[in-house]
Amino acid sequence: MEQITHTRFTHWRIKFLDGLRMHGIVTRAAADAGIDRNSAYYERQRDPLFAQEWADALDRGVDMLEEAGVPPKHLM
Repeated sequence: MEQITHTRFTHWRIKFLDGLRMHGIVTRAAADAGIDRNSAYYERQRDPLFAQEWADALDRGVDMLEEAGVPPKHLM
């Protein structure tokens, strides 16, 4: 397994969280960050700070979708 450097690790997290903020879709945010979504879920389980950042970003992503007029049934 490839060792992830701190810089690369931080970089994908930033891109992932930005993606969640923009569209609220985990699979798409993972693709934006160049990682598999299972890696993101693993890190969320492992790191409470990342889990909180994830929740905050997801809330913002859902807010943005609602502001754009996406019906609630399509958000979850």
